[in-house]
Amino acid sequence: MSFSSYDSKPWLARYADYVPEELPPPEKSMVDLFEASASRAPEQDAIRYFDAAVSFRELNDLADRFCALLASRGIEKGD
Repeated sequence: MSFSSYDSKPWLARYADYVPEELPPPEKSMVDLFEASASRAPEQDAIRYFDAAVSFRELNDLADRFCALLASRGIEKGD
């Protein structure tokens, strides 16, 4: 195994003193956090771009449809 500048983490020298060098992994996945937001505030904007907006409900529905499409084409978790 070769040693690289990535292994020595040179960016840590630029961190402020209060910034931890490592963070623990989150307790919930991004999917869990997103679905919680979609349940809590389904009509709230999840994405806003200029005058266009997509609610959490719409985005969750789009994500579910996309997942169904992938599954219908034989793509499985882990692929």
